[in-house]
Amino acid sequence: YGEDGQVAESFDCVLSAKGAEKAAAFVEFCDAFEIPVVSFTNVAGFKACKCSEKRIAKAAAKLTYAFANATVPKVNVITGKAFGSAYVAMNSKSIGADMTFAWENAQIGMMDAQLAAKIMYEGSDMQTINEKAAEYATLQSSAMPEHRLQLPLLHTVCNALLQVKRIRRQISDGVLTILANWCI
Repeated sequence: YGEDGQVAESFDCVLSAKGAEKAAAFVEFCDAFEIPVVSFTNVAGFKACKCSEKRIAKAAAKLTYAFANATVPKVNVITGKAFGSAYVAMNSKSIGADMTFAWENAQIGMMDAQLAAKIMYEGSDMQTINEKAAEYATLQSSAMPEHRLQLPLLHTVCNALLQVKRIRRQISDGVLTILANWCI
């Protein structure tokens, strides 16, 4: 994302073994030197390739341990998708994030709504699957305030542009603090 809060570049939103190992080392480094960790999460799952599948379980465990074991302040900002165990490994509230925020367009849940509907309503026509996917997305995946009661591990929903400006200002001032009222 650019400083205006708009998408500047796009990548696959999957967690690879190499990425998890690199992130775990970074979190351990920050913890060793008492540097607060701000993580931006956009992950739909784990990378499915021959190389990654051999190492992903160990790498994900390493990343989960690094976040859970870190004693520095940890802030997680969900910028897009946050699905399943890949999201849990990425500094979720359940493993110890001090503050967890989500942008207005964030999708949080166990899996993508369309995929869940295809599994639950196998053999149904596409119209039924699309209706059920929309229903599932509303109930499970939305981070909007009216659905937030179902997401007790989320502190608040934020406007992307305002949040990027606040984080940038705090970094340029040399101060990274956790504020309960970070978002409007």
